[in-house]
Amino acid sequence: MNFVHLFHKQVTRFLLSLPVRNPLRVALAISGGMDSVALFYFLLELKEKKIIESLRLFHVNHGMRRESKEEEEYLSRLSADKKIELKTFSFQGKDARHFEKEARDFRYNVFKNELYLDEFLMTAHHIDDSFEWTLMQQFKSSSLKSTLGIPVLTKNIIRPFMSVTKKQIQRYVKERDLFYFEDKSNEDDYYERNYLRLRVIPLLKEKYPSLLENYVSRHNFLAAKLGKSVWRDSHCLENKFLIAKGEGVLLCSAEKKSGPLLQE
Repeated sequence: MNFVHLFHKQVTRFLLSLPVRNPLRVALAISGGMDSVALFYFLLELKEKKIIESLRLFHVNHGMRRESKEEEEYLSRLSADKKIELKTFSFQGKDARHFEKEARDFRYNVFKNELYLDEFLMTAHHIDDSFEWTLMQQFKSSSLKSTLGIPVLTKNIIRPFMSVTKKQIQRYVKERDLFYFEDKSNEDDYYERNYLRLRVIPLLKEKYPSLLENYVSRHNFLAAKLGKSVWRDSHCLENKFLIAKGEGVLLCSAEKKSGPLLQE
């Protein structure tokens, strides 16, 4: 069984375990970067298998880089080729110091307004993203809930890749030879999360190879204790690797539900 098949099996099982009506109507937030492109191609296969009922795309052009227009044009061609509806939006940041927050708030507000009543927004956040968020919140907040990480499921937002790691997504994209854009702003450690991602977390992973495995297990257990778990069946707290040691995290055996964190 090859990696791509196992990846699909893992994320599909995770998605179907969520307490939502199936088949889903989905709007995907797509930037053109690796993670959202990987999720797009994954969802295309689910649509062909009728696991999801409908799929359309939301893209925000932040206008901060010369590549922004090129990304928008490419996504327009890609969506037309795949016969998937694409809606694009433009963002004009006013405060460079708080650009990340302003951009995030804009995206979620516009997506919320564009969603149909029975439609779910999907984003490509993964386990590494959640760990970064948790680490950042531990430095900035005393709230226990805020350190639990990025939710798997909110009222109308689902994050299917919270069942896989960045390393797994990278391998999936490489093995499928998918085209995506590199956002050079991700290399700028002026931004808070980039600083943690580029300077701090690599050192932690080198020193503590089981960091993500332990993080997922601990926060699954904590979410269940706080009554914030997505799954009522909270016995699913064990650690298992998806493919091979060091390549990712799978929380449960094939007979049980899988996935990392919590529901708001």
